[in-house]
Amino acid sequence: MAQQKTQLRLRSITGSFGEGLDQIQDTLEKSPILGIESNDISGIFSHLASSIKRIHGGEEFSNMEAGQFKTDLVPSINGYSLGNEEKKWLNLNLISGSISSEIGGKLKFESDQLIFSSSILSNESSHKFEGVGIELESLFPSQAEYAAVGKVQDVMYNVGGSLYFGSTLLNAPYEVIKEVVKVSSEIPSNSSLISNSSYTGIDMSSLPSSNRNDLVEVYHNGQLLVGGTSEQIIANEADYYMDVTSISSVDFKFSFSILADDIITIVSKYVSASAASADFDKKVSQNFKPQDLLEGEYSGEVVTFGSGSLSAGSLYYLNGSSWVAADNTDVTKGSDAMLAIAIGTSPSEGMLVKGYYRPNTTILSDFSGGKALFVGGTAGYYSTVSPDSADSFSRIIGYCIDSSNIIYFSPENGWLELS
Repeated sequence: MAQQKTQLRLRSITGSFGEGLDQIQDTLEKSPILGIESNDISGIFSHLASSIKRIHGGEEFSNMEAGQFKTDLVPSINGYSLGNEEKKWLNLNLISGSISSEIGGKLKFESDQLIFSSSILSNESSHKFEGVGIELESLFPSQAEYAAVGKVQDVMYNVGGSLYFGSTLLNAPYEVIKEVVKVSSEIPSNSSLISNSSYTGIDMSSLPSSNRNDLVEVYHNGQLLVGGTSEQIIANEADYYMDVTSISSVDFKFSFSILADDIITIVSKYVSASAASADFDKKVSQNFKPQDLLEGEYSGEVVTFGSGSLSAGSLYYLNGSSWVAADNTDVTKGSDAMLAIAIGTSPSEGMLVKGYYRPNTTILSDFSGGKALFVGGTAGYYSTVSPDSADSFSRIIGYCIDSSNIIYFSPENGWLELS
């Protein structure tokens, strides 16, 4: 007798969802492969539907977008926060969206780890980004636009490459120096790279002088070299010496001969001077204490536009595109203009337009806690005494806080002209 085969056409299969007999359901518990029992095809489909639902985590096994998952990440039992010894999670990349929890909690950096905890109550955080892979898409070009939609408080966000938590800046834009030199002929040891190759020198005047050597990396044919002093390269205790005699054209010497066709690569990545001045001296946060400011330090809103030769701590008004020292003896010297306190000797170092500042006792000689501050009668100075001379003007620019010669700078829009 010929063998009979059963044919099952897909168009003849029908079914309904539910828990009744012959119905397909997606709520079956997991089972070992050898333990799955089913008396009919609806039972087999029920196991398939339940497995699919457990994988994607949605409420209905058939109603999830492709690639979308709703799954709890359960910590392992061997010390790894996610994954295990064989399958570690090396990086967490957030291209958009956020990390959240139904029970509440916050993110913070501790050492080189990104930590989430419901017990974190403060915005204070330490952070070390090496080894912490995290990318946040810049949704808005400014802090103000984030704040306008309520996305600043207790949130980590990106403004054009600068990462903030709340109002605290966590990083800053970097500037990069990179020079690649292919040597055409052999350079003897302890000889100038400038004098013996096409290399013309690098201007490193923008690098902080205190740790300039630490900010520069030099490679020979892709191999990272060890820097040192001129004496150390002669004694073969270092690979190269960075000669900063001319800081606008830095030279290099090596403890070994550089051969023809060798490649020398010089790289430096550092926070720009303007970013360091404007964003890093003191950062605004919920836990900021103005009384901790030292003389010349500040916290607040800073701009870097305009021109002029300035004196740090003095008061200036914007006249066209130039910053000019303000004084109350003439209404043309700052009565109706934008005011700012100079952070340094150039606008590029920052002009404080609103915030806290600690001036020296020459610029502010009559500090009195809680008193209003006025444009002073000496160019660039400010005072707690309102002017009363004819043809002068009176304009409040802020207030003294309770101690330490520290002021809250917030110029009023109006002024009073005295006759």
